[in-house]
Amino acid sequence: MFGIIRHYTYDSANNEIIDAKIRGEFRDMLSKMQGFHDYYWLDTGNGEGASVGIWEDKASADLSTEMAHSWVQQNLSMYLTTPPEVMEGGI
Repeated sequence: MFGIIRHYTYDSANNEIIDAKIRGEFRDMLSKMQGFHDYYWLDTGNGEGASVGIWEDKASADLSTEMAHSWVQQNLSMYLTTPPEVMEGGI
């Protein structure tokens, strides 16, 4: 098993928009990928959020990171104040 944590910072005025996009379309997209196990989104309510994705192996996790980067660029970049921080490792 392999895990990825992504940390996001954004204007807290955009919490609802970001929550809806991540909990809806982004999670749905990831859940259809091979090797997907689970995905969680944590919103602090103060302009920060973190996601935790669980994958079967590093290859699946790496593919999810590529897809996440592209999706965030297209759908969230206008809301983010800094690029996402990504941590990953074996579980």
